[in-house]
Amino acid sequence: MSDGDLSAPDEFSIELPPNSRIRALKFEMEKDVLHVFFDDDGAERVLKPADLLALHGGYIRSETLTRTPTKSSSKPSFGSLGMMAMTGMPINPGKVVDKIISKDQVHLSEEFHFVLGLRVARTPALWYLRASSFNFRTALGPEATYSTEINCRQLVRRLCGFAPDAVRDNFITAYSQRLPLPPALNGLIEFLRVASGARL
Repeated sequence: MSDGDLSAPDEFSIELPPNSRIRALKFEMEKDVLHVFFDDDGAERVLKPADLLALHGGYIRSETLTRTPTKSSSKPSFGSLGMMAMTGMPINPGKVVDKIISKDQVHLSEEFHFVLGLRVARTPALWYLRASSFNFRTALGPEATYSTEINCRQLVRRLCGFAPDAVRDNFITAYSQRLPLPPALNGLIEFLRVASGARL
């Protein structure tokens, strides 16, 4: 299992804390066991409740600008058509065409992407997942829905139930209790740094 899942290009010289991206989770509540599967090499780790030291979370705001291109159409004016019909002579299109132009329209759309992180005993890496690309079906079974937000909330409840003594950051506390959430993060890099630097 590699801890360098989010290694940055050398030219940017961005140093990230050790991390591994989680592909799937599988709970065995009757055995007090959590199976963790990773993206990078398919490795698996098995955790007991005491192994899960802390739960971290956050959401990243993503804004997208969509521009509708200017549409222009042209049509001959009625006066010019009449003149051409009477004389039979072509008329300069630049002078006889009325242009209809509509201004560009810019739409701003906003999305929120949830991220969760696990701090685990005996490893320096932060294990994290992005809700938008996470396999909730393995973690939630038949309770998984088509709503990422609902799935994410159910997963947080399960993790809290699996490891009730694990430290919870402000986001996890607020999210699990349906309280107002902390401010959005600027990106995944900020989440990794904040979660990795949090004191237990």
